[in-house]
Amino acid sequence: MLHQLNFPPDDAVYEIRDEYLRPFGFTLYRTDHDSSDEIWHTFLERLQSDLMAEFSRTFEGEQQQDQDAQQATEKLRSLVRIDARSDAALLNNRTIDELRTIFRDRVGGDPISVDDGLTPHILVADAEVLDAASRGERWVKLVEINYDANNYRAFIFRKPGPLSFLGWAKMATNSLLFARARLDQMELNFMLAQGRNGSNIADDFPVLEHGKNVE
Repeated sequence: MLHQLNFPPDDAVYEIRDEYLRPFGFTLYRTDHDSSDEIWHTFLERLQSDLMAEFSRTFEGEQQQDQDAQQATEKLRSLVRIDARSDAALLNNRTIDELRTIFRDRVGGDPISVDDGLTPHILVADAEVLDAASRGERWVKLVEINYDANNYRAFIFRKPGPLSFLGWAKMATNSLLFARARLDQMELNFMLAQGRNGSNIADDFPVLEHGKNVE
């Protein structure tokens, strides 16, 4: 997986080097500042804990492999991160579309994956997310940056219904690495549709855990 995070200069001989490696994760924007900072920090701690626990579960078999594989796993672990942003003056009550613009314009510094050649995605902690977190729920909104409603029809897999995809999904915080890796291979709307076994996706989206509806 390291080669997917390796971006040497165009004129360099291809090799995996520390200075060419980019983070493996997401930029997270907090848009609700009416919720207490305590709720936000608890949410963030749980998210980070779930992220690293998922990494350990995913790569636990690597510990039985040779030294090179173990070193590659530890290097990948060092690249896993959440770039959490909570600037109330910039982010409070921002809409998802406004966050897309903030991401593209690199406001507040370069976000994760902005230049990686992938379809970029961000995480959003809005009032709905933090209210759920205050009740012990563990999910976050995963948002596709390049979403354009005009590119999506009102059905998925030939099943009629309302607009089936609004450019975001609810993702369990123990499935973020799964999502990050899967989104290298497919668009978010297809991953979301698979979670519902091809059925219509209503406005009340399910929470996806490792690609399956758990709500």
